[in-house]
Amino acid sequence: MFAFFKKHRKKKSDWVLLNLDNSEFNFVGFCKAYYQGKHVIDLAEYSTIGNKFVISHFASVLNDQLEVKFKGMGEPFLRYLAQQISLKYPHFTDIEIELHSTITSVKECPKRLKSVRDARENLLRRIGAQNITVKFVPEHKCYEVRGTWNQQNW
Repeated sequence: MFAFFKKHRKKKSDWVLLNLDNSEFNFVGFCKAYYQGKHVIDLAEYSTIGNKFVISHFASVLNDQLEVKFKGMGEPFLRYLAQQISLKYPHFTDIEIELHSTITSVKECPKRLKSVRDARENLLRRIGAQNITVKFVPEHKCYEVRGTWNQQNW
């Protein structure tokens, strides 16, 4: 009889979202995302507008050489965050994602800057975002990649 309960026990998530003070993320302020105990992503800027959650900046954690420490975490992070948004804000229909910030060493290398641009555009395509636009922002020396991710694709 007890085996039934063990089989159907809810699986604990590999993801943990925390506020800066290490309390559970409550959609107020900076967010640190951990995957299997490793700090992999920071969600630094976001807001809510009407029925949209707007992500203005999230970044992968970098190593000492200023390279992404844990590659391939953007998509699973966004999918997990979307699950959390749907629980906290069930009336939201879209997540607007605006990716533009980058570190100086990337801005100063056209090849790396284009690589980051392409990776961001590919990320939005993989998650099923619509209305993806890419434009160069000369005053910030970077590309802005944005798209709208509808709840049906979360």
